[in-house]
Amino acid sequence: EKSKEWARLVLPKVREKYSGDILLKFADLGPEDNFSGYDYVSFDVYWSDTNFDELRTHLSEVKRRAREYKRNFNLKGVIFGEMGAQVEEEEGWGEQSPIVGEDDQAKIMDIMFNETWGRLDGYFVSWGRRGPFSIEGRPAESIVEGWYTKQE
Repeated sequence: EKSKEWARLVLPKVREKYSGDILLKFADLGPEDNFSGYDYVSFDVYWSDTNFDELRTHLSEVKRRAREYKRNFNLKGVIFGEMGAQVEEEEGWGEQSPIVGEDDQAKIMDIMFNETWGRLDGYFVSWGRRGPFSIEGRPAESIVEGWYTKQE
């Protein structure tokens, strides 16, 4: 509830000083609320297991909300602000998500794109800086590359 209140209170203050597009970013799907006045909404979706059917079900909710938010709140778009799967531990991060193998990370990324391509308006992928969610040098890199260079 506090995040919804904050999102409503901060928007006019930001609009006073900034004339560009404003994006409201959520961890996972965030709350369902009125996002009128924002230009974009962003979901962060990280997946941490190999239950791919459950992932597809979750992405169905992402698509539903994206459609509704764009229509109901006159948004310019809905994007994945962050997406991925953790493949190695990172010291100093505290409690971490379960770790999947590199091939599973690639499968997760392929499912995320396959289920949402053309239904979301953009993606941010943790590409470089070899780290726990990075796809750099891993099988997921070629999956993502394939989607970004896909000819419609």
